[in-house]
Amino acid sequence: MPRHTLRLIVIGGQAHRNPPCCPFAQIECFSSTRDGGNGDIRRAVARIRSGSVDGVVIRADFIGHSAFKTIRKVCKRCGLAVRVVSGGHAGAMRALKGIVTQKRGGD
Repeated sequence: MPRHTLRLIVIGGQAHRNPPCCPFAQIECFSSTRDGGNGDIRRAVARIRSGSVDGVVIRADFIGHSAFKTIRKVCKRCGLAVRVVSGGHAGAMRALKGIVTQKRGGD
């Protein structure tokens, strides 16, 4: 069975700085409302609703309460699991690795 590249998104903080990389995954980053305005959150919501995302990581220390609630609600409606992490880049990378491991069956 062929395996597709997982499509993951990371939300929170400054998306253009230090984008994470992960084998077997295409990662798209979206800034928090403070760092990127409301546009990034709207684009993240649209991407989640489109069904083109396999996993979501929210960097809780870098996202506002309303954006956090919005993303969680949309993911729940779409049946998409969310990993919420505190801290910076290292926490996001651990969460991404966990999603990849889970989705790929423990590779």
